[in-house]
Amino acid sequence: MDQNIKGEQISTKDFFLSVFKYFKFLGNNWQLLLVALIVGSIYDIINNTFLDSEDTYSGQITFHLELEGGGSQNQLGGFASAFGLGGGAGQAQGGSLLASSNFEAIILSGNVFHNAFMREVKIGNRKELFINYFIDSSDIKRKEWGGNLFRGPSPYSEYRFKKKDISEFTPYENQILADIYTKLYNVTRVEPDKNSSLISIFATTSNEKLTKDWIETLMGATEDFYRDMKTKKTKQILRVQEGRLDS
Repeated sequence: MDQNIKGEQISTKDFFLSVFKYFKFLGNNWQLLLVALIVGSIYDIINNTFLDSEDTYSGQITFHLELEGGGSQNQLGGFASAFGLGGGAGQAQGGSLLASSNFEAIILSGNVFHNAFMREVKIGNRKELFINYFIDSSDIKRKEWGGNLFRGPSPYSEYRFKKKDISEFTPYENQILADIYTKLYNVTRVEPDKNSSLISIFATTSNEKLTKDWIETLMGATEDFYRDMKTKKTKQILRVQEGRLDS
């Protein structure tokens, strides 16, 4: 029994000696470690910038706002008029949420993007949430989540979302959403034509079909946002009118 105790004491002593030698090694060779860190970082930057280049696909949707009204007015024309685009007597004021000056910010907002992520897209003979489709079809698995010399691949690439309200997302899901939002925000832009009622939405990804599907999905989410806002505004007006009638 005494031999076992002595053995355990020796093992513990050897362990602490090993730890001490390790930290002593780090202290004596910090310059070498610093150089290795710098070289690794430079390699990672060069690899991502030059060596890991690939084809990208850009797409755009340009549409003309139909503001004449009537049954022939398309959906885009309807919601664009509420943004105050194209002039006319019904043009919204700059301070309104749906004013033309806010059009770009609304489309690129987190709320509209997140709603777009939860929309379904058709992939072959099946439907899939856009966010899962994006994870599978974009280069985010190999780039942002691919890891490098100092960290392993992110587990985000294996996660599958289920359709639910944004308010129900977990902190873990919000972290994944933040990465995807940042990536798509940086490759998406909205350009209203100041001299006409034309508006263009541009996007660029590493997948041709993904670029097309993203632009269309984002437009659909914007339409949903407009419809919800108009419904809320109409209900508010009705409540005000009912209050006046009751008084």
